[in-house]
Amino acid sequence: ALPIYGIMALVGQANGNRRLGLINPMLYRFKRQSGAGAPIVDITAGDNWFYSGVPGYDPGAGLGVLNVANFSAAVRNEARGHF
Repeated sequence: ALPIYGIMALVGQANGNRRLGLINPMLYRFKRQSGAGAPIVDITAGDNWFYSGVPGYDPGAGLGVLNVANFSAAVRNEARGHF
């Protein structure tokens, strides 16, 4: 869990040193975005011996993998009122 603190510190710094607040609601809002600029990349293939990757939430990968650059851009857009 420690690396996520560093990532959020960098995202906050990239967005004017503002506090980000609760991250989980933000992640679920951003999960609705798809395509090349998506903040969260869905894992739909492969497995970890117990769970297979499927579209949407799955126990093995959760929401997916965070694309930090796209996440930072999504935070910036949301702060500006662009959803």
